[in-house]
Amino acid sequence: MVKFGAVAAFALLSLAGDAMAQKTAKVMPFGASIVTRCWRNNLQAKLKSAGVSNYEFVGTQTGAADCVAQFPGTGNKHEGHSGSLATDYAAKGNLTVWLNQQPEVDVVVMFLGHNDIILGHKPQDQIFKAYDTLIGQMRTKNPKMQIVWSNLTPVDPARWTEQNSKDVASLSAAIKTYAPTKSTAESPVRFVDNFEGYDSIADTEDGEHPNKSGNEKMASKFLSATKDAIQAATKVVNKMRNEKVGTDFVNVLNEFFEERKP
Repeated sequence: MVKFGAVAAFALLSLAGDAMAQKTAKVMPFGASIVTRCWRNNLQAKLKSAGVSNYEFVGTQTGAADCVAQFPGTGNKHEGHSGSLATDYAAKGNLTVWLNQQPEVDVVVMFLGHNDIILGHKPQDQIFKAYDTLIGQMRTKNPKMQIVWSNLTPVDPARWTEQNSKDVASLSAAIKTYAPTKSTAESPVRFVDNFEGYDSIADTEDGEHPNKSGNEKMASKFLSATKDAIQAATKVVNKMRNEKVGTDFVNVLNEFFEERKP
């Protein structure tokens, strides 16, 4: 009995440690070239300043070393591929491949669509069909995926044509309306408005890609939704873990008292 008591005590301590352990949420920034920029690192710095540290940014791509130099201690992984279109991603199944190459992703931060307009000249119905496909792929991989979905930043019509500028604005407005309709209780979608308050000249280096002030604005806009997504993701997993720990705890106690019966 003494021997089992020591074993039981060790087991109970181990279970308590499991219950106290906090999950690290895997966060995948997903999109095209703007996702490669330093707003990701700025966002991580803001998360840590807000007391959120139980996360890791993941992806098959590595951002510029300068981004880490600006924000020391931040992760530099992402899933941003320059020149890519949402419609191509959806048709080719790229996202599923990348999700399968990571530890289970808990949060996807999606900023995607400029190239569908500027390079592909795709109509909105095709773009939204692609968004639906991509969200479906996220949820197939993780039914409890937390999705942070941003509309687009404006582009300078002098650099990217008046029509492209209008189409980006129109798509951004449509995403703002559509994104909340894709939210579910199990897999929430949190919308971020990066179009509002962003200057296509002052906040970009080329009329599209963010400069330092643009990165700052994007990080600030993403902060609240990403923080909430991380906390929701870890809460779900910790609840599942604690339910299992609770069951194991009861089993150990039952076994202990069974052994002590005369």
